Amino acid sequence: MSTSCAKHQQEFCFLDTTCSSLICLQCITSEHNGHTFQALGEAARICHKDLEALFAKCKVYVAAMSEAQREVETVSHDLHNTVAKVKENICAFTDELCAAVVARREALLDEVEKIRKGKAFVLNEQGDILQVIRTNLEGNIKNIQETLEGARDVEVVSMNKKLAAMMSAFEANIPPRKPQTESHVSVSLPLEALLQSINGAGSVNDGSTSVEKTTASGEGLVSTQAGNDAIFIITARNNAGKMNVANDAFIVDIHKTSTKQSEEANISVQGKGDGTYEVHYKLSESCEEGSYSVSVQLRELSTYITIRALNVALKKQYYRPATVQLVDGLMYKC
Repeated sequence: MSTSCAKHQQEFCFLDTTCSSLICLQCITSEHNGHTFQALGEAARICHKDLEALFAKCKVYVAAMSEAQREVETVSHDLHNTVAKVKENICAFTDELCAAVVARREALLDEVEKIRKGKAFVLNEQGDILQVIRTNLEGNIKNIQETLEGARDVEVVSMNKKLAAMMSAFEANIPPRKPQTESHVSVSLPLEALLQSINGAGSVNDGSTSVEKTTASGEGLVSTQAGNDAIFIITARNNAGKMNVANDAFIVDIHKTSTKQSEEANISVQGKGDGTYEVHYKLSESCEEGSYSVSVQLRELSTYITIRALNVALKKQYYRPATVQLVDGLMYKC
């Protein structure tokens, strides 16, 4: 960096505080005439102090960025492990589902085979009986033909008596000629409904509480009394709008709207384990009359994300404890 004026070829000896330029003696009487000046040494001492302050501030920011980077790396590592676990659960779920499908297939095939065997047994038994009867009848036909072709009279009479008795006995107990069972076997496979159920089975979400979906409601956002407990409920939801049971850390603050100065109050947030958080707060009886705000913040790692401020109007009465009332028409949602 040059230490002399490029225009007048003289050493810099002043700082023009009007235009923040280094100047020489000749510059004062020319284009910088009428400006305010500061001796270079004095300006350097002031800038030295400013640089020391900037140095300290940079160190603070470096430490903060390092801490933030470590937290980001921690979350990144946790994300990797979490996703691996979720994938493992999905694979285990689908493996069990496939195993259940295969088991059901085998069970259905076994049922079909049992039905087949039962029907086959009935048909085989009926077929054997019909075969025996058919064989006997064919034998009778042969005997009748031989008798008619040349038997003696006594043989004809004897054979007629014998076969007539056999035929009477047969006709008195004719076996069923239609099959005793049918070949029909059906199965009900609700494939469309099953596929629809499988396609809709399970869901994956990022597991994070959504600032936009989270709400707050309750009497503690309607009215309270200074010195008394007030309660309202925060309902944490994820991006899908479902209750999020993650152990979130919510920060609640009550402050004057005009000055942003926090109001003295005892505040506690209790997670219920079901995605809801019960907020208890007690305002000091020394509250001044005026407008106040309730802010609800969601802390993720070291970051504080304001969900939304809820305006509260506090009106102090002429008796104690003072009455605290919310202004009508406020948005109660976080």
